Amino acid sequence: MRAALFALLVVCQCCAAQTKEELAALAAKTVVASFENITDFAAWNYDGGVIQLGLWEMLGVVDTATAQYIQPAIIAKLQQYTKEGTGAAILQNQTLNFGGAVGDTVSEYPAAYNKLLMQQGFNQDAYNMVHYMADRVKEWPYHLNTGLVSRQTTWRAVGMHDEQGRGIWADDGFMGTAVLDASNVTGHVMEAWKQLTLLHSALNDPTDNLYRHGAFANSSVPFQSCCKWGRANGWTVMAKKDTLSAMRAQNITGQEYDELLGYFTGHLEALLVHVDTNSGLLHNIVNMTQTPFEVSAAGMTLYSLCSAMTEGIIPRGPAFESVADTLFMGVASHIQANGTITGIIGGTGIQDSWQDYGEPGPYDKSGPGLGGALRGMAAYLRLKASSQ
Repeated sequence: MRAALFALLVVCQCCAAQTKEELAALAAKTVVASFENITDFAAWNYDGGVIQLGLWEMLGVVDTATAQYIQPAIIAKLQQYTKEGTGAAILQNQTLNFGGAVGDTVSEYPAAYNKLLMQQGFNQDAYNMVHYMADRVKEWPYHLNTGLVSRQTTWRAVGMHDEQGRGIWADDGFMGTAVLDASNVTGHVMEAWKQLTLLHSALNDPTDNLYRHGAFANSSVPFQSCCKWGRANGWTVMAKKDTLSAMRAQNITGQEYDELLGYFTGHLEALLVHVDTNSGLLHNIVNMTQTPFEVSAAGMTLYSLCSAMTEGIIPRGPAFESVADTLFMGVASHIQANGTITGIIGGTGIQDSWQDYGEPGPYDKSGPGLGGALRGMAAYLRLKASSQ
């Protein structure tokens, strides 16, 4: 009852009594209209890739007019990358030398691009694009002895840069597996499973089932960073859900599936415990109420919860559906009259202390988390439509 009253209050006071579908459509159209103004959207990296995934997933739940506005823009933006830059180089069989982090440069655009090309029928290009990138993830030069993908970048307290590449980032749980899951190839999907099970061992805190943002593998037991950042937990729970979906599509069951499912449900339930029933959001540091609320972490949690229920990965039930309502209204209450979404923190590296994680910033800096908000709303609307 409290959640229902809260939902009604938010819609009436903050959203001018628009329906949930209208709010999501407004946010999606505004993202399309703002393509060139959102930081890093035009780059081949995770920001734009996850936004593309979110917009693509919106197509099935918004009204026809909105879908007809969004889809050509998605297609034009994705096809741009077959004609220039990284995408063109891949399709021309050029050798690429990526820098930085595996997730920042490799994964999400091909995952989104695969959706477009499979939909449009250009299957050979889709195959070439996705499989080149999937192979690149598996061949990434920085891995720990366990096989876990790692980075040279760490954080200030441990020197910021490690020549041996022993930095572990929760972000790479999603950024380094999205293209593997999109490949529809059992070997690639099982590599995603491997990465996520290894990441769980490195970053999960068994006392509360939340993930720390990062770790430095300078000993047999990695030195973990200070904090359980909201979006880091969003990336990892979303990755586990998507890999479970990919495993089901490949008919991968048994011990491996059950292990990842256990990690997923434990993590998801841990996040749901921390959802604030008044705001409908998670704190920027999930377990620290003195930190600000943040929208993208709530959106990623909402996506994971709703899509898992829709697909039958977890059972539907009143408790889960009630918290889904609360999370949706938490995200939707930050959609402004002009369609921009507020309350999203910009790109954030691993920090030394919770005070260093900062505050949510302006819309044009929200690219790193904007796709998570879109995916969450789309998954929620799809869940509701499936129950009608």
